[in-house]
Parts: sequence; structure tokens; C-alpha cells
Amino acid sequence: MLGVWFLLLLWGLAAPCQGLLETVGTLARIDKDELGKAIQNSLVGGPVLQNVLGTVTSVNQGLLGSGGLLGGGGLLTYGGIFGVVEELSGLLPAPLFGVVEQTLCKVLPDLLCPVVDSVLGVVNELLGTVLSLVPLGALGSVEFTLATLPLISNQYIELDINAIVKGVAGDMVDFPKPHVPVKVPPKKDHTSQVTVPLYLFNTVFGVLQTNGALDLDITPELVPSNVPLTTTNLAALVPEALGKLPPGRHLLLSLKVKEVPTVMLQSKKATVSIAAIIHVLSFIPQGTPEALFQLNGVLTLNAQLAPSATKLHISLSLERLDVKLASSFSRAFDASRLEAWLSDVLRTAYVQKLNVDLEVGIPLPKILNVNFANSLLEIIENAVVLTVAS
Repeated sequence: MLGVWFLLLLWGLAAPCQGLLETVGTLARIDKDELGKAIQNSLVGGPVLQNVLGTVTSVNQGLLGSGGLLGGGGLLTYGGIFGVVEELSGLLPAPLFGVVEQTLCKVLPDLLCPVVDSVLGVVNELLGTVLSLVPLGALGSVEFTLATLPLISNQYIELDINAIVKGVAGDMVDFPKPHVPVKVPPKKDHTSQVTVPLYLFNTVFGVLQTNGALDLDITPELVPSNVPLTTTNLAALVPEALGKLPPGRHLLLSLKVKEVPTVMLQSKKATVSIAAIIHVLSFIPQGTPEALFQLNGVLTLNAQLAPSATKLHISLSLERLDVKLASSFSRAFDASRLEAWLSDVLRTAYVQKLNVDLEVGIPLPKILNVNFANSLLEIIENAVVLTVAS
């Protein structure tokens, strides 16, 4: 028998697809051919037919042959029941499934009724794979759920997917969801498409910030020898900031991020802005650090994005650093003279740490057997679109 969920799905198929132009969820448009291939592969390669038809010894003869049940022109191929998949538009699916099931059950009740039910059950099961829990490294997990019933056009099935982020303990991580417009580009024939919203990017960086993963104490051991981190080098840039401190002292840069970073997705470019408080101190081994001054800094980072089968990978590079003097324990000075030096320090120590933390990536929902590893990536306003040929 058909499950209640699948009946609800069929009712949803009756609604014409208008597309979602404003959403904070993940939008997936899966080519109808992918659904047909998934059903066929599940039936031929799985245990469904074995229970109904028994063992088939040859794929070129009998029920699996060119004129058989699953062969070319057979009842379960694209010319038969799979024609339903091929014609998934408008009001066709719900009444046709009923006609097919009733008709076939009267002609071959013991043979085809279980197969038809199995086909529909496979569709139900395959669409249910969207409901999944994806690990987010040591930060927690992302649970994908269907936000609405699927919508059908003459080219694809459209799924509006919610992403629920949970911490390590299973608690829900709820960041504000700004209703930013996402104009989804048209999908080409024989392609599948998934749209990753800005919200997921903001959430990943938000979890990193609340966990303190964006904070870092930078000591000379964390930077290469060609990047100076001593009072001697600092004196050449802002001597008034050192007071009476002797040269040769090591420096400690304590960077704290108090606010969630801002992610911007614009035409063909992704950037991350991190507002940080930078405490500059001098210290000697086994000694107590001595505060020199404090800076308010904004790091603007370019984000390079690359898809894999399960996630969208992020790699950051520092575009620029802007700093202003917040306080000084000696005399005031122009903090902009420190920007080039600080940029070298942050590139080698801080940005490298960020990229390690970001190896968790942005999770992608698992939908049918669609693999977005080799997809075409397009950055649009407030979202990233991945498109792969079927």
C-alpha cells in the first residue's frame, strides 16, 4: 500500500512550480532524469524485484530483456511506468498512479501490484534521503529536513530544504535568519542544481565565533623567522608606542573576536569580514606580559569555494587589514603604520588557523545519487549555486 507520506507528496505534485525567489533555506532542483535513473537502479540492482520475480539469470532475455518487464519499452521503463517520471508536470502523477495500480492489479495482480507498490515506495524512500544528519566536525551537526512538499515543473522536482544546526550536545544553534532575497538562476535541461544560502555560511562562522575558535594568541613560535615579532621591529614602525621598553623583547598579539563575522556573497565573489580586538603585549619567557596598546581591526578576507560530494569547502586569504588605535599605555600614534606588518603576521599565523578550522566546510544535503563534486559553481547575490549535468 502507498504510505501516507507518499500520498501527501502526490497532492503536492499537483501544484505548479513557481520557484522560490526569496528563501533562507537550501533550494534543490533535481532533474527528472535523475529520479528515473534512481528508481531503475534501485529496482534492478536491489532486492525489490528478487522478492517479487525471483532470480533472473540473464539481462538480455525474459523479464529483463528488451521487450520484457524492465527492458526497452517494458512496463517499468521510460515508456511504461517510468513514463510517469518522464511526465511529472501538472496534474498527471496522482490520477495516473491510481489508474496504473488499479489496471495492472486486475490484469496481473500477483505479479505487478507488488512491483508497482515497490516503485512508489522507492520514490518515497529516495526523496526521504533528504532528511539526514550531516556532521559539522567538532562543532556539531546539520540536520536537513523538507520545509514544504516538493514542487514539480516539466524539467525538475524542486525541494525547499531547511538546515537545522545543532551543537555537540544536540542543542539547537539558532542564529537570526535575515530574509535576504535570492534570485535563483534558471536551470538548464538535463542538469541538477542546489542553492546554498547565505544563512548556512553565517551559521558556520557564528558557531566558530561562539566556540572561541576565532580567537588566537600569536607568539613568535607561530610565525616564520622572516616575520618579525619583537620590540626591535616594532620600534622601527611606531617608536612612540614602546615607551621605555628595551629592544629585543618578544611580542604577544592576542586577537579576540567578539562579534559573528559578516559573510557577503555577491556576483562571482565571496568575502568574510572579521572585526577583532588586537592586544599587543611584550613579554619574556616565564615572565608576565606587559600591555603596550590595543587596536580595533577589521580583516577582509577573500573566500575561495570548492564543492565536493558532501560539502562546500572554504579557503580564506587576507585581502586587507584596517586598524585603528583603541588605547595606548604610552603615547598615541597613527596605527595605520602597523597595517603592513600586522598583515604579514596574520597571514602566516591567523589565516592559516582559520583555514584549518574551516575544513568542516558547508554541508550539502544528500539528494538521490546526485554528486556535486564536479559541479559548476556560481556565486550569486546571497547564495552559491552548484549545477551538475545529469
